[in-house]
Amino acid sequence: MKKLLILLVLLQVSPWAAFAETVEKRIKRLEEEVEKLDLKIGLLTERSNLLAERTQISFLNASYIKTGLTLLFPRGANFSYSTDTGLGVFVGGGHYFGRNHVLDGSFDWDLYPALTLRYRYEWRNKNETLNIGPVIGLKAKLSDQKPLDKYLDPREELKSIYGVVGIGAGFPLGLSLVQTEILAFFNQQLFINASLGIHFFL
Repeated sequence: MKKLLILLVLLQVSPWAAFAETVEKRIKRLEEEVEKLDLKIGLLTERSNLLAERTQISFLNASYIKTGLTLLFPRGANFSYSTDTGLGVFVGGGHYFGRNHVLDGSFDWDLYPALTLRYRYEWRNKNETLNIGPVIGLKAKLSDQKPLDKYLDPREELKSIYGVVGIGAGFPLGLSLVQTEILAFFNQQLFINASLGIHFFL
């Protein structure tokens, strides 16, 4: 009789013990999967933060250095002889005052070696993938050397100071900004200048 009772107890307990063991194994496996998932989420968050830092520019009170090329289009109506399109180069830097106001200076070699000071106001779209705005400034001759690729007639007496007015647009690229501008240099003469440069934020 005792043996029968013991056998019955064992038969009743063993399925529950097996079930409990199975449940315990599944819980342990789920805990391991949750830990792995937490680790993956942490890695993805870290990578996304690094990517965001590398691809977004903070324009607030930021400074930059810049370099690039210009293409000049002398307007034939201003001259009594033919002129041609010429290339120029520039290097300089700028600073954002707040987020939209930019003061920019550069050493240019296009009409002649010159210093150009500009003010730019920038509007941006919602996700900051484009900025655009007006540009005004002043261009002053530093030297009497000829243009970089000698595209002007040597008889032309270029003015020492030109006003600058135009429009610029920028496209963020990593931690840099690709900037393009269409400017007019005006005095008693008029030159149209198209430039393409890159701004490296500091």
